[in-house]
Amino acid sequence: NLGSDNIGSMAGGDQGSGAKAALEASGVVSMEAASAGQRTASTAKAGERLLDALELCVQEENDYKTYLKLLEEREASLTLQEREDRESKKSQNIDVPPLIDPPTSNILLLGRSPLQHILHTLRGILASELEEALLVLPFEGVNDLIYFLTEMIKERMQIELVSRVLFFVLRLHHMQIVSNQALRENI
Repeated sequence: NLGSDNIGSMAGGDQGSGAKAALEASGVVSMEAASAGQRTASTAKAGERLLDALELCVQEENDYKTYLKLLEEREASLTLQEREDRESKKSQNIDVPPLIDPPTSNILLLGRSPLQHILHTLRGILASELEEALLVLPFEGVNDLIYFLTEMIKERMQIELVSRVLFFVLRLHHMQIVSNQALRENI
């Protein structure tokens, strides 16, 4: 219950420490819990959602790279006659069965590409919680995130959000990134 003195001081010109103290004393809000940069259960959950999305998308990317490698090997193992037959059928608009069935997309992606899924997850995190959610990522997750962020920039996907996240991660992990040759080449 806020007293009339506290309400008056909050409504008037003194909105600084008097309002903060009144709100904290009343139990309406804890300024420390509501401040930006404070780790809360929701920021931890947001970080976990982002890490889960990264793991899912990395697995999806790995499955697709494996498929492309197997397809390339299978194409290389075709005889000259088999290649000519396939080309002949294609030129006649006859359906040619795939050499290897493509991998099925993970249902958890909900029909989105890995890049779209990461972007959807980032957009689902409140702006006030985004930096804290990025702080809970392990460095391996940061490596994956940087890869996906650079791919999103190449595709011109939500440049403002992606750049903000990328710059924060680069500032936060600057020394580790500089010492990681493979990661430097991706940026």
